[in-house]
Amino acid sequence: MKFKDVEKTCKIYSKIGLSRLILSAGMPRSGSTLMYNIIRQVLLRKYSGALSSGWIEEIYDLPSADVFLIKTHHLDRFKAIRANHIFYSYRDIRDALVSMSRKFKCKPSLAIAREWIDQFYFAKKCARIMIRYEDMASDISSTILSIAQCLDAQSNIDEITASLPVVDAQTEIDSPYSKVTLLHNNHVTGTISGEWRTILDETLQKQLISEFGDWFQEHQYPLS
Repeated sequence: MKFKDVEKTCKIYSKIGLSRLILSAGMPRSGSTLMYNIIRQVLLRKYSGALSSGWIEEIYDLPSADVFLIKTHHLDRFKAIRANHIFYSYRDIRDALVSMSRKFKCKPSLAIAREWIDQFYFAKKCARIMIRYEDMASDISSTILSIAQCLDAQSNIDEITASLPVVDAQTEIDSPYSKVTLLHNNHVTGTISGEWRTILDETLQKQLISEFGDWFQEHQYPLS
């Protein structure tokens, strides 16, 4: 871990103090912001005004509170040791690469996929629950219930579902970025499961299957 990262983590520790820390982590483009908002709504009902929540890069601007909910895409042992609860979302890395490419106009690569898989396995060691994007998208009620149970919180599934932001590929939000929901314009790319077959370079597809074939099969993703 680089010194600047250690220094940054120490500043986070200082900001949080003795408050409870809940990390909403996740593979990029895996529905992690939706998961964050589910956790936020559950915690709002449990802790009300005692909750402070936001993106990790903005933690220094958050008001002090008894409980912090922080969203991040990068886990390390320092954050994992300090956190009281960690939630992690993941997705078929091939579809996540397609969504990333559309969102950030960057080229999908094996190196990026390796970073995501490394983070996945680290998260698997320390997260309370691992949330599969495809399951969350198809059955959000079960996801809400699982999160509430992990947090030992009451859950009115219909109420929480209704409180979640409704966003699709065509949605424009009130401002370029919401510090409440952490959503921004063009946040959702509309990438559908299996779209990687027609978007990703065939050579990259073969490399991913060759290197991560066991991971795909273990998590119920097709090899072809």
